[in-house]
Amino acid sequence: MNNKILIGALLVLFVVTAGAVWYVWASLDDDVEEQARQSRETVRLVATEFGTRLGDVELDVPTQEAAENIRGAYADLIAPELLLAWQDDPSLAPGRRSASSIPNGIEIIEIVPLEADAFEVRAREVRALSTGETTDTRNVRIIVERRGGLWLIASYTSVEDFAPPELDPTLEG
Repeated sequence: MNNKILIGALLVLFVVTAGAVWYVWASLDDDVEEQARQSRETVRLVATEFGTRLGDVELDVPTQEAAENIRGAYADLIAPELLLAWQDDPSLAPGRRSASSIPNGIEIIEIVPLEADAFEVRAREVRALSTGETTDTRNVRIIVERRGGLWLIASYTSVEDFAPPELDPTLEG
């Protein structure tokens, strides 16, 4: 009889422990999913905000003035090494190069996680006339990384052969 009580108590203890472990595990999984969702949303906001500033950066000016324009518009959104590279050579930076076709934002196509603190944003940079009429787009890949608690653009490159996600064989799922 005592063995049955002991086995019953151990069985109850096992079930309660397993339930508690499952509950904690499920909560952690929910926290990880929520953090990933929040990170993706923050990355989207950084890329979108960057896109709203593209038209403010006049690059068809002397190098020193272009460097100041780049710092004024992008410094809080891009990694320090990218800021320095663009200031050293403004021809590498995105922005307004002529009055006829002005960057008018970014259309995000896909946000792809690279690792816990880095995402690739596949997007189109939209250019428009001063009337707002779209003149053209160019495909860009933006790498956004978390550094010191901030999400910063670490890379911004034009991609000629970029295919939309529905046509891009490198995107699975």
